[in-house]
Amino acid sequence: MIITYDICEGEFLSKIIEFEYLQMPPEDRTNILDGFLKRAIVSFNKVCKYDLSSFDDENRQFNENFVSEDVEEIVDILSDGMIIQWLKPYLYRQELLESVLNTKDFTTYS
Repeated sequence: MIITYDICEGEFLSKIIEFEYLQMPPEDRTNILDGFLKRAIVSFNKVCKYDLSSFDDENRQFNENFVSEDVEEIVDILSDGMIIQWLKPYLYRQELLESVLNTKDFTTYS
């Protein structure tokens, strides 16, 4: 069975509450979500029994033929990885670091 990017991205969008993505032009949304998916693939590919690095960007699908019983789990793991990629800019912010460190520590490490 073939897994398309749209399946993974649809699962990702169903797990988050971010209406901004739905209001974006489809091409912009696709570019952003494809980036999240590619970074999620890098994280998961090392432990996955399938070769996720073999994908077709033109047709927006993986070249691997997946066993149908594994598809749901793989899509779920990739969409969770996309959530991690989506959250990173929110977590890696200077303001959050400032709130953890006191003023003296923050100016020392700045």
